[in-house]
Amino acid sequence: MYKALLGFILISAIGLSACSVIPKAPTKKTPVDPPAVDLSTLEFKVTAPYAAIARELNQTLQNQLYWVTREPLDSCPVDECTYQVRVLRNGKVTVAHDGKGGIVVNLPIRAADGRVDIKAGPAKAHGDVEADVTATVTLKFTMQPNWSAIPNVQVAFKVNKAQARVKLPLFGTYTISVRKKLTEALNSERNKLQRKIVEALNGKLGFRSKAASAWNNLHDTQLLNDQPPIWLMVDPVSLKVENLKAEADGLRMALGIEAYLSTHARQDAPPPPKPEALPNLKIVLNVAGRYKLSVPIRASIKEVNQLLDTLIGKEFTFEAADMTITAKLIDGQVYTNGPDLVAYAEVRTAKAIRVGAYLNGTPKYDAESTIVYLDSFDYDADTNNVLLDKAEWFLHGTIRENLQAALRLNIGEDLDNTRQLIAEKLRDMPLGERIVLHGTLDKFAARKIYTTEDSLNVDALAEGRINIELK
Repeated sequence: MYKALLGFILISAIGLSACSVIPKAPTKKTPVDPPAVDLSTLEFKVTAPYAAIARELNQTLQNQLYWVTREPLDSCPVDECTYQVRVLRNGKVTVAHDGKGGIVVNLPIRAADGRVDIKAGPAKAHGDVEADVTATVTLKFTMQPNWSAIPNVQVAFKVNKAQARVKLPLFGTYTISVRKKLTEALNSERNKLQRKIVEALNGKLGFRSKAASAWNNLHDTQLLNDQPPIWLMVDPVSLKVENLKAEADGLRMALGIEAYLSTHARQDAPPPPKPEALPNLKIVLNVAGRYKLSVPIRASIKEVNQLLDTLIGKEFTFEAADMTITAKLIDGQVYTNGPDLVAYAEVRTAKAIRVGAYLNGTPKYDAESTIVYLDSFDYDADTNNVLLDKAEWFLHGTIRENLQAALRLNIGEDLDNTRQLIAEKLRDMPLGERIVLHGTLDKFAARKIYTTEDSLNVDALAEGRINIELK
């Protein structure tokens, strides 16, 4: 008699139809986009060796720089004075840096076949010219957006001595200087020599071709991790460059290849980005190779459900007016809904009365404990209304707290493993057949949580320095 009365009271208390209370599922929410991919700068240094620059100059500059015959001298102690001289290269051109970011070209020159002829009445005589001639050439280059490297060429000649001693019978010995005339003549040839140097180096330093090779080969994907498979994709989008600088081993171009580095969790390799034409340059004061790489710490919904499965079969107590009701958790499921996780829990009482409930929570990350937990974990609005109307006792149990405690993920080990993986992989990472990435890992931290239909993801951001090597 007592048991029958208790059953009647329980059924009446929850207003059951067919001995079950099952609320409807929460309204679907808009899916959450993963974090935007940050722009990275891959530093690529290209060097034109000084030997290569010297080779171009040696092939272009003629051996004879200046040759004059029977040129009258302005200052003449007798009736008539003329001179002739040839200025020749005196060996091979060599190139070095000046320690200030510029290039010094050693252009050895010498005077040859020099003589001065003088005439006083019918008397004539001549003497050989002794001349010490040097040339100093400095170069500084300015990069243009269209990839032209415009050299600023400065040529300076210095003429020492440049005189002849001529003995004229009956008149004596004269010292005739041609220094001023020769200096003026060489300076008049300066612009021609500067144009020759520009012509010799224009488009022949190899910067554009090496940059194009790196640009084309960077459009690639590379396996970052085997299990689970994570792929790294590199998608170059623009270029920036410092002005060329002379360093100890050659003329250096510091190129910044701006690219999106992204990770993709999938079994097969994602198709690499399609290379576009090599873009024009953006001229900047400084290029620093820095990357930002978003790496998801991923837990599948199947793994999250395994946390819930630890509660299946356990009994929970609920307070109903003047009695305590015991019910066993017989079914449960966790799934994503926009930015939230939804947990469905269904219990059955000793009288075979089934009650279900939907609970919502927003995944949050605690950096100190490295635990992902559900914040604001509570009954869905429709569930709350249904339970208040038909099974209020369900709201006075401990099942919500137990579910919230069970649905906690400690990702500390995953973070450590991922940090180590990124540091090792980026240290010397081949990309395609000709590119090697060299990177350091300076910072690594979780920053945001997002969900997909089948996973819960903690977005960890890796940051550090990076440059590329072209093999």
